Amino acid sequence: MWKGALVLLVSTCALVSLELGVEFSERPGTVDASWMLRFYDTIGLFVLGGLDLGEPVGGTVFGRMLMWFAYFGAPAITGLAVVETLLKTIAPGDWHFRKIRNHTIIVGSGNIGEIYLNRLRTLHPGASIIVVEPERDLADGSAVLSEGGPIYVHGDLQSDIFLDRLQLGKARRIVVATDDDFFNLDIATRVLARVPTLGENIIVHVADLSLLRAVDATRVARECTTFNTFHVAATHLVRTELLEWFQHTVEDDIVVLGGFGRFGQTVLDELQVHAGERFNKVVIIDPNIVALAAVFDEQVGFRRDHYEHFLISSDLASPETWKEIEKRFDLQNHTPAFVLGSSNDATNIRSALSVQKMYKETRAFARVSEHSSFAEDLAKDTGVRIISLAALLGESMPSKWFGR
Repeated sequence: MWKGALVLLVSTCALVSLELGVEFSERPGTVDASWMLRFYDTIGLFVLGGLDLGEPVGGTVFGRMLMWFAYFGAPAITGLAVVETLLKTIAPGDWHFRKIRNHTIIVGSGNIGEIYLNRLRTLHPGASIIVVEPERDLADGSAVLSEGGPIYVHGDLQSDIFLDRLQLGKARRIVVATDDDFFNLDIATRVLARVPTLGENIIVHVADLSLLRAVDATRVARECTTFNTFHVAATHLVRTELLEWFQHTVEDDIVVLGGFGRFGQTVLDELQVHAGERFNKVVIIDPNIVALAAVFDEQVGFRRDHYEHFLISSDLASPETWKEIEKRFDLQNHTPAFVLGSSNDATNIRSALSVQKMYKETRAFARVSEHSSFAEDLAKDTGVRIISLAALLGESMPSKWFGR
């Protein structure tokens, strides 16, 4: 924008100067020349700076001053354009680092970083974005500029030199979403110390729920925005699906949780908060259930005054597991809700299909990590509800994370 304005200003000065009677010492008669020739001479100033035209003569003093301004301004603009082009060719990313403003920095190009990036570019196609892939001992970083898109850069985020290159003080927000929770929290701490005003615009993903609860009292947790993929998905499941299911059932419900890792624990936590009066039994299945239940009981706690919980140390993929559950809890005479959320997507879908066939009055949810067209078609044909972590995360990210 400003470059075009400068070109227009210099060109206007030259044309006005000619209109005021100024001529060139090496090309007399310019004052009587056509507008086409005057325009041609003006363009030539950007190439030769008037070396082929001689000095401005005649006309008014003001007119000659305008022409002298054009004599110096035109080649200066051309020289700056040449230097900029060379810099862009030699190190395109470095050039854009110097002039970037109001940008979003995404640390980590994995699944979560990609989901955020896609949503941001959908909402704000022209947003300035730097995507950082952490790489130890690479203080200077190496940047690659994609056509009309983000700057992709590798660098050591624990290096002050590299952090300076990212222009943190001019950034709009930073999203830290690598696979290393401690690294994410460490980078958030460093950025917050450097630019305290970013505050809640430092968005940090913490995959380990135990760690997230443990750091709840730290400065990062208080001033930054922390989130967990499983918590986002579980909250959506409980508030939009399970509560609706409970409203259509007459008696107190039985909830069967298949898998009690981070997702299963978060589902139960959300159920206790938002639907504690709507179910009276929770059956939890996991090969490592004893240890997982102990962690949950210590950090969150089972609401024993609201429901009974039963721990089944078994594998979801085993038919014997479901035979044992039917024998112990007589699910045929109830309206159970099954939430199959183990770390194995295929096992979750198979188990959901199985219980959907076994029980007429039931609702089965199968957690999958990524969006799957096959799983969606399967859900339409069978009635199984597919819970895609990736899709839910993208849909559930608050709009303020993308505000301009």
